[in-house]
Amino acid sequence: MQSRANWYEKGEKNNKYFLSLEKNNTMKTCIRRLVNKHGEEITNSKAIMAELKGFYQDLYDNKDKDTS
Repeated sequence: MQSRANWYEKGEKNNKYFLSLEKNNTMKTCIRRLVNKHGEEITNSKAIMAELKGFYQDLYDNKDKDTS
C-alpha cells in the first residue's frame, strides 16, 4: 500500500510491474499442453481449443441423448 502511495505522490510509472504481473497471471491460467482421447499430446493453442470444444460438444450431445 505504501509503494502505491509513493507512485501516486511522485508520479512514477508502474507499468513494468503491472505488465509483468499480468503476464505471470496469464501464464498460470492458460492450458499449454493437453492429452487427447487418443493419447496424443497437443501443444498448439488452436488445436487445444478445438479439442476442448469437441470434448464439450460430445459431452453435452451425449447427455441430451441420455435424457431423451
